[in-house]
Amino acid sequence: MVTDIVESSDVTNAPGAIRMSDEILSASNVLRDFLYEQVYDRINAQPETQRVQGIVTTLFEYYTKNPVELPNSIIDAAPHDSLERQVTDFVASMTDRYAVELYERLFIPQFLAP
Repeated sequence: MVTDIVESSDVTNAPGAIRMSDEILSASNVLRDFLYEQVYDRINAQPETQRVQGIVTTLFEYYTKNPVELPNSIIDAAPHDSLERQVTDFVASMTDRYAVELYERLFIPQFLAP
């Protein structure tokens, strides 16, 4: 597929074009359809996947509403990006464990011993 893209693309004439041959594009579409039917749609229907999507969405919404809590490193890395882009980059950079722990820290009440 990569070789076909390199061979089929026009990189000599401005503005250029990245493309695939009809044969490889057709095969790629068949593969994509198969993956959605057999893998992605099934995974996305799982209750665990939906819970994880809820965590990611909630973290995104939280940091969008509370941008002062974003780490300075995220803002410094892309100061001209929109807030939504910065929050997306921050949430996307999290490991699963960190995202769950952060979600719990922000949204699950912690009971203190009397």
